[in-house]
This record gives sequence, structure tokens and C-alpha cells, in this order.
Amino acid sequence: MSKKTSSHHTNAINSVHTLWRSLLDEPKNKKYFVASMLLHVVVIFLLLFSWESSKELKILKVPNSIQAHVLSLEEIQMLQKMKQAEQKKLSDSKKKKKDLKRKKLEDKKKKLKLKKKKEADKKKAAKRKADQAEKIRIKKKKQKQKAQQQKKQLEQEKNEKAALAKQKQADEKRTAREQRLLDKLKLLEARELKQLELLEKAKNAEVLSQQRADKDFELSEVERFILLIRAKIESRWHIPPKLKGKGLSFDLRINLLPTGELVSARVIKSSGKIALDQSAENAAISVRRYPVPEGSAIFEGNFRQFTLRFSP
Repeated sequence: MSKKTSSHHTNAINSVHTLWRSLLDEPKNKKYFVASMLLHVVVIFLLLFSWESSKELKILKVPNSIQAHVLSLEEIQMLQKMKQAEQKKLSDSKKKKKDLKRKKLEDKKKKLKLKKKKEADKKKAAKRKADQAEKIRIKKKKQKQKAQQQKKQLEQEKNEKAALAKQKQADEKRTAREQRLLDKLKLLEARELKQLELLEKAKNAEVLSQQRADKDFELSEVERFILLIRAKIESRWHIPPKLKGKGLSFDLRINLLPTGELVSARVIKSSGKIALDQSAENAAISVRRYPVPEGSAIFEGNFRQFTLRFSP
């Protein structure tokens, strides 16, 4: 091996050793370290290949374009600063993009929040409007119900007044009818007095005249007590208003005891209106004791069982 080859080999080893020490001081420059290592490996490989060749040693000339350059510590630090600057620039760019993205996201969230707020306000306004409409509807409904209730109450009062007026009219008619009956009784009493006077005058008359006078007295007694019994029934009789003045009539059969107590009262010939027949029976049954003559002969012949005709 020639001295020149050995010298080249020594220089290469020294260069690698220097590069190695510089890289060990700054382990961050891995990229440059790898490039330098590859370049030196290539040089070492070429040197070894030339050293192990057989007879002739060919000296290879390194082209001018291929040059190995050992970076100094200042250059490595400069490269590191440049790399840090680029990394900072890239980091700033990423941060700027991230901030821009975050700002857009925040703007989007604000718009969405504003949209939701507008929708919520719109819903609240619609709800307030619906509640107001519902209140108005309920108020109108209550007013309508109140008006209907007042109308119903007025109609009820009107009907009650009409019923009271009808009742008053019926009472007045019944009073007038009772007054007429009293007038008839007074007339009968006057007739009886007159007949008594006639009887006193005819004490010494013939037997036929006496019998005729007795018969007339008996008939007047029967008629008087019939009127009294009829008046008792009519005073308690509530005739259905719709059946008055219809030209209806019926026969009422009455059974009495000698004391005047009622045994039975029923319609034996109907008027054709059940309500009218029933009202007359109820009126007759409500009278527990009727006026009857004291003479048993007159009672047995006329008031034990008798029939009255009514035409309301």
C-alpha cells in the first residue's frame, strides 16, 4: 500500500472522528449527521476498495462537483436556528390557522346561539299570544255562561210569577165559589126560617098539609147538607188548569158513617180525563168528616151512600 493511500485513509478517519465529535455535541442535527455519514461511508468504501485491489492501484480523481465539507459548530448552530425559525414560523402558521378555525367555530356557535335565542323568543311570543287568546276565549265563555244563567234565571222567575198569578187567580175563583156557596146556605137558612114560621102557623092544619110540610122540610135538609158536602170537597179540590172550562163532568160516589166520617169516595162515571177524576177523588178523601143531618131517617135515606155530579 502506498504512502499516499495511507495518508488519504488517515485523513478520512480524522474527518469522521471530527464530525462525530461535533455531532455528539449537538445531537439535534440528525438530518445533517445522516447526510455526512453517508458521504463519508461512500468515501471510505472507495478507499477500502482501492486498497484491497490486486496488482495495480488506480488513483481515482474525485470530481470537482463532489466535495466533502465538514460543518463547523457555528454552521450547525446557524442551521439549527434556521430550522427553529422555520419551525416557529410553521408553528405560528399552525397556531394562526388554529386561532382562525377556533374563531370561526366561536362565530358559528354565537350565530347558532343567537338563532336559538331568536327561535326561543319567537316561541315565547307565540306562547304568550296563545295564552292571551286562551284567556280571552275563557273570559268570553264565562260571560256567555253568565248571560245564559241570567237568562235562565229570568225565565224561571217569570215562570214562577206566572204560576203565582195563576195560583192567585185560582184562589180568587175558589174564594168566589165559596162565597157563592155561603150565599146559597144563607138563602137556605132563610128559607128554613121561613118554612119554620110556616110550620108554626100550620100546626093546627090538616094531616095532609102537615105531611106535605114535613116532606118539604126533609127535602130542604137534604139539599142543604148536599151543598155543605159539595162545598167541603170543592174547597180542597185543585182542578188541573188545562182541564177547566172543557165541558167535562163526572159522578162521584161517597159513603159516610152516621158520624160524618168518610168510608170511601170514588168516581163511578169518568169524565174521560184521569187527572180530573183523580183530583176530585183526592179532594173528597182529604175530608175526614163531613156535615150530616142529626136525624137518622134522613141520613140513612140520603147520606149513607149518595152520588154527586161535578162539572168544573
